[in-house]
Amino acid sequence: MKIIFPEQLDNLSNEHAQRLKELGEVTFYYDIPKDEKELIQRLQGAQIIGLKWVNLTEKVINALPELKYFITLSAGYGHLPFKTMHEHNIIGINCPTHNSLAVAEYTVALLFALSKKIVEAQTVLRSGLWKETLYDFQGIELFGKTICIIGNGNIGKQVAEKTRALGMQVYTVTSKTSPEELDSLLHTSDVVSLNLPYTEKTHHLLNKTRLQKMKKGAMLINTSRGAIVDQTALLELLQSGHLGGAALDVFENEPVFTRTLPEEIKQLASLPQVIATPHAAFNTKEAAWKLGEEIIANVKAIIAGKPINIVT
Repeated sequence: MKIIFPEQLDNLSNEHAQRLKELGEVTFYYDIPKDEKELIQRLQGAQIIGLKWVNLTEKVINALPELKYFITLSAGYGHLPFKTMHEHNIIGINCPTHNSLAVAEYTVALLFALSKKIVEAQTVLRSGLWKETLYDFQGIELFGKTICIIGNGNIGKQVAEKTRALGMQVYTVTSKTSPEELDSLLHTSDVVSLNLPYTEKTHHLLNKTRLQKMKKGAMLINTSRGAIVDQTALLELLQSGHLGGAALDVFENEPVFTRTLPEEIKQLASLPQVIATPHAAFNTKEAAWKLGEEIIANVKAIIAGKPINIVT
């Protein structure tokens, strides 16, 4: 089968690349396509494609008549154009478990950094200055604080386990949680952590109304997908002081074909009470290795006629 990876995969080892080449006619590219036209050119003739950052749009799918399988090299799959894929009988597959520990640990790291104001303190020191007063970087202790974890999948469960070990009161929101229960937890929680997939149903789950219902001074951590939060409303409520801080690894309208940041992301990242990182929570050596193993397992299953990790 013809298998194409049309974008740079920095974290795919040489060993995994070689093992993939033994499974079929495999083509790797080592940069990001400059636009959708170039992406389509790279994918011509593909029966299986693997993509991580670049989205598979309706226009791209319509230009690839031989495409049978799309492997998203991520656990999340809410970005897939399922309607168009179904029309073309294309099966979507994800890599569901490789980065769950990495993202859970990163979430807790952001929790510590945010609650202890570590980044603010380091920024001042790197500028060549010392603290002005004793209270410049006064943080909070996490023991006894309440955290609301929205999402109870592989990542959410591990975040719950780790924060419970810190002595925090842990509440989990699942798909069975009523809107009223969610609103109540937002109103009483010191920390809200987003660890759920992005879908049409979770788009702007935390809209302006819900963000306003959060406890005054509460902190928000998002290591899932940017569009789960109304980013404009979040910026407004951080600037007003209603929210005490935010740690964001994901954003709406993240750059794909360019490194240039949209203005709204710049504004969020510039706030002193915000920790902002460029979608990096997944990125560990161990997760990269596990991703390679998951990709190979997916391709082998497809070739055997028994695909796994199918998403709908």
